Amino acid sequence: MEKMIILAETGSDLSKEAAKEYGIKLVPMHVFFGAETKDDGTFPTEEIYGYFQRTGSLPKTSGCVPEDFMKAFKEIREEDPDSKILYLAYSAVTTCSYQSARIAIDEGQIDGVACVDTKQVSAG
Repeated sequence: MEKMIILAETGSDLSKEAAKEYGIKLVPMHVFFGAETKDDGTFPTEEIYGYFQRTGSLPKTSGCVPEDFMKAFKEIREEDPDSKILYLAYSAVTTCSYQSARIAIDEGQIDGVACVDTKQVSAG
């Protein structure tokens, strides 16, 4: 039986612990604190509140870019070259991530990847 790797964005609000337990790979979405950009999941949520208290503005978010997916696909292929990848996308209506994955697959000529627009969002 072929090995299947599941891929999702950090915006899916799947905890790092749950992702690790189930072997799900996470691609980081991005958060803009003014001119500073950080990968989602790399900072405590208290930073969001602190930023708002200091500036009166909420940080902006951005979906994954093709380079994020290229990196994730490369890491998966290095770890398990024969695996298949199932990418469960955050809603394509609300973010560019689904399109970014498709671009990465096409430009990188990556085989064995199925993309599903879940048409779902979460708020964790």
